Amino acid sequence: MDEGGPILILVTGLPGSGKTYFADHLAERLNIEHFNSDRIRRSIQGHPEYSDEDRMRVYQTMHEKVTELLDAGRSVIVDATFSKSEYRRPYLVWAQKKGIPVKVIALTAPEEIIQERVDRTRPDSDADFQVYQKLKTEYEPWEQSLLRLSNDGREIGLLIEDALDYLQNNTTS
Repeated sequence: MDEGGPILILVTGLPGSGKTYFADHLAERLNIEHFNSDRIRRSIQGHPEYSDEDRMRVYQTMHEKVTELLDAGRSVIVDATFSKSEYRRPYLVWAQKKGIPVKVIALTAPEEIIQERVDRTRPDSDADFQVYQKLKTEYEPWEQSLLRLSNDGREIGLLIEDALDYLQNNTTS
């Protein structure tokens, strides 16, 4: 993946959209590092909090780790809700200054599937349907071009193939 230099892949979507499952598979396929906001949240807080201040701390911590790897020439996937532009901006501005391409992949799913997923215990996330609904109301649209993938039960391999096609054939930075 790094033949032409590093790339930053941002995987976005609401809780229960399957971001982490997808990003884990994509990172494995590309053999690159994957950072997940829920895992970072647990490592710095111990218990999940979803206040604006706590979310900003998670995004800042993750940004530091991500930029360190990108500076070392390694591609990175970041999976997080990225519900507000203020959470995205540091990644986008930093990458633009460094000349590192950014690819955005947005996962969506029907609300009934989301509810089913968030009602189950998930290893990396404590976001429940109430958190999903809150984030849905405050979610700000992306200004950057992106790939939208509907994670509505399609085989993960098909989603990964769509993502690989997007990553290889689009040069949005």
